[in-house]
Amino acid sequence: MPIELNATEAASYKSCLQRPVSTQEVESRKVGRPAPTNPYWLDFLAHMMEGDELWQYSSPREDWENLVGETGVAIVRDGEVVSIFFRT
Repeated sequence: MPIELNATEAASYKSCLQRPVSTQEVESRKVGRPAPTNPYWLDFLAHMMEGDELWQYSSPREDWENLVGETGVAIVRDGEVVSIFFRT
């Protein structure tokens, strides 16, 4: 589900960015992938503007060790995270 972020949240997610990904790459993954027809995924993609990038993100190791980790896809605009699609 797409989530809009405030400045503090955006900074936190920015530190978790791993690498740029394409829409096709995200949709083709076997586990935890959003279906290309998932309305939440389509809404997330609709928030993209020209020049935006999709980035994979993952919580730091200590979050996973404390059972609060998450992974997903972020929209990055002008170097800042503006929205996330939470996957786990």
